[in-house]
Amino acid sequence: GGGGGGGTMSTMGDAGGAPMQTMFPDIHHKMSKKIAQLTKVIYHLNTKNEDHEAEMAAMAEHHRFDVERILKDAAKKISRFKDQLETRRGEINAEARLEQLQLKYEREKKEALAEFAAFRAGAEEREGSVHKEWKRRVAPMKDELEKLRGRVTALVESFEEESERLRSDARNGADRAAEELEALRASKEKELADLVRNGNAKYQEMLASQMNAQDDLKESAAKREAELRAALGAEKEQALGRLRAEVEGSATSREADLVREHSKAIEALRTELTAQLAAVTQEMRLMQEAKAGLKADKAALEAQLASLRERLESADAEAARLRGDLAEGSKAAAGQAGELTAQLEAAATELAEAKASNVELEARLAAARGEAEAATQRGDELLRAKTEIQGELIQTREGLTSKLSAAEAQLAEARAGVASLEEQMAAKLEALRQLQDKLAAAEASASTSAGELQQRLAALEADLAGVRGDADALRQDKAALEAALAELRAASEAQRKELEAAGAASAAAYGKEKEELGARIAGLEGSVAEKEAALADLEAKRTADLEGLRTDLEGKAKAAAEAAAAELAAERTAWEEE
Repeated sequence: GGGGGGGTMSTMGDAGGAPMQTMFPDIHHKMSKKIAQLTKVIYHLNTKNEDHEAEMAAMAEHHRFDVERILKDAAKKISRFKDQLETRRGEINAEARLEQLQLKYEREKKEALAEFAAFRAGAEEREGSVHKEWKRRVAPMKDELEKLRGRVTALVESFEEESERLRSDARNGADRAAEELEALRASKEKELADLVRNGNAKYQEMLASQMNAQDDLKESAAKREAELRAALGAEKEQALGRLRAEVEGSATSREADLVREHSKAIEALRTELTAQLAAVTQEMRLMQEAKAGLKADKAALEAQLASLRERLESADAEAARLRGDLAEGSKAAAGQAGELTAQLEAAATELAEAKASNVELEARLAAARGEAEAATQRGDELLRAKTEIQGELIQTREGLTSKLSAAEAQLAEARAGVASLEEQMAAKLEALRQLQDKLAAAEASASTSAGELQQRLAALEADLAGVRGDADALRQDKAALEAALAELRAASEAQRKELEAAGAASAAAYGKEKEELGARIAGLEGSVAEKEAALADLEAKRTADLEGLRTDLEGKAKAAAEAAAAELAAERTAWEEE
């Protein structure tokens, strides 16, 4: 363009240059200079215009490259934000699944605890009913057994004592009376024979020597016979007095001995029973104190258990509140992510519509980048908070579960100790009742023995009266004495035979009754052993059922926890891989 202009001016100069140079040399010189300046200016302008066009082209290319780079960067960020949004949605879904799993676990846990509580209540009720039924059935059996044993012992002792007493009294009395009467009879018969022999001799002598003195001899014989009869009566009375005194002394001594023996036995038994009663009372007091202590421990353990349950409930409530906060935070994060996505889409639209506004676009992109980074940080913080809350929740639940198990174990031990002490107390009360029964039986036996002694004394007095009557009869006539002696021997023999027969029959009856009682005792002991074995089997079955249920519940809880932990670990691994 500059070259073309210069050529035109040169032609014009050539066409009319000669006259101009000649006519106006100064003007021509100035015009030449101006033309040269204009030519330089035009050249400079053309050169500057080309540089400007090249610079503008380079600037446009650079701007296009920047716009493409910004668009690519924005597309990458939008894609990354979309990925983060999808990840966050996956996290929200995982949290929802986690909450569902936790709700399911809590529901199964509540159902299992309710089932275990129902089973334990049923087992305790069955155990209580079995204990009551066993005690109800065994208590009369034990009472009957103790009564039978007491009766057998009392019967045996009474029978042995009575048999021994009767044998001794009959043997001593009969032998002594028979010996004395036999000696008295022999002595009197001998004396009578001597007297008869002497009398006959004297009578024959007097009859041979003096027939005249027959009347005197008869009178002398009659007098002598009267004297002899009187002497015989006196001797009989003395013998009967000695016999009566011996019998009365023997009876009185025997009665006194029996009374002393019974008194000593009753006093010893009373002392022993008093000591045993004091010991049992002391043991009962100690057991009551131990029972009170165990009740206090039980109350403390129940209070601790209630406190642990309250803490567990508060921890569950806190966990529920944290889950609610986490859900709200997740919803807020999801809303913020949606807003950020909308903002990013709006920013992309604005970027597409206003490519020329590089500064404003960069500012918006920087703001969007900052907000996206802030949202990412908030999401990371929420994820960390969720992880920490879940860890704390798991630790709290495990700690409370272990404390609850320990408290339940302590409560079970305390209940077992209370049950054992109650059983021991029941046994001591039963022993005390048996001792009281024995004391009452001993006192009754003592009263019975005293009554028997009175009866025996009355019988001895009656016998003494009979003996006195017999003595009177013996005084009247020797024949009556011999007849009474024969009757006494016959009666003694009959009594001995009767006593032997009665002793044999009593021994046979006692042996039979003893065998029957032994069989009944063995049957009762077998029944008690069967009941105790059945109770032991029931206890073992109950323990096995409780252990099986506890193992099943622990297995279910452990499996559910491991499954939840595995699922969480898998989801966390998936998140980390994404």
